[in-house]
Amino acid sequence: FDVYIFQSATDALAYVQLKDMIDSEVVFLVLGKNPSETLLQHVKSKFKGSRFFLAYPNNPLAKIAEIRIIGFLAEERLGLELKDNRFLCNYRNRIASIPLESVSLSAALKLTGFRPKIRTLKPPKSYDSFYELLRSIHSKG
Repeated sequence: FDVYIFQSATDALAYVQLKDMIDSEVVFLVLGKNPSETLLQHVKSKFKGSRFFLAYPNNPLAKIAEIRIIGFLAEERLGLELKDNRFLCNYRNRIASIPLESVSLSAALKLTGFRPKIRTLKPPKSYDSFYELLRSIHSKG
């Protein structure tokens, strides 16, 4: 199975509509802003061998939540900290220090060497969420 993980049901439904995935044989999960390790452990064990895709909003705190979730699903310990408008990500004694407004999984990967096999899905940069993108498309038409 492919497992798509979202922060909100609204965004999950918008993504399904945008990508025309109504009849797709995939699993959609909504885990909220900060899912517990217990919940993530359940997801990991329930969908063992699945491919995971995370689709959280395009804002710094959601991106940090994604990095945390990806670390857990990839069974890697990441040290995550916010300090003086910077995001610090520690992986195997390599520390990435990224300005909060520039936080992304890509930046953390480049600076720490962390290489998970989990993808993220993002709407175009000018949109915070898939719901916002869908709403924009339908307000024009």
